[in-house]
Amino acid sequence: MHSTLPLDFLCGCLRHSDHDRDGSVWNFGRSKKTQPDWQKILRLADGHSVLPLLYHRLQEKGSLPSLPEDLQELLAGIHHLNTLRNTLILEEINRLAPLLNSEGIEPVFVKGSAAL
Repeated sequence: MHSTLPLDFLCGCLRHSDHDRDGSVWNFGRSKKTQPDWQKILRLADGHSVLPLLYHRLQEKGSLPSLPEDLQELLAGIHHLNTLRNTLILEEINRLAPLLNSEGIEPVFVKGSAAL
């Protein structure tokens, strides 16, 4: 069993690659003994709405192949749906902003839409 607590492990995974101190969070293999408790980690990630980011960071580090196949597929599916949703939001922003601007209204986008 992986010795890192689920929240510590999740935070380590989400940390930008430039801030990965010793790479230890990425040292897990395919055997059940070296895998972290993914069920707890996914529950935490979902509760904090960072599942797509978790997928991105694991992909960025080349660690996805070390995950169980069903977990890889789940995270890839969530990431794909998130990408589709973000594309729709961005299209809506690009459609609405000019309409509002033409009426002298400067929209202020917040939260996720501001990041897009």
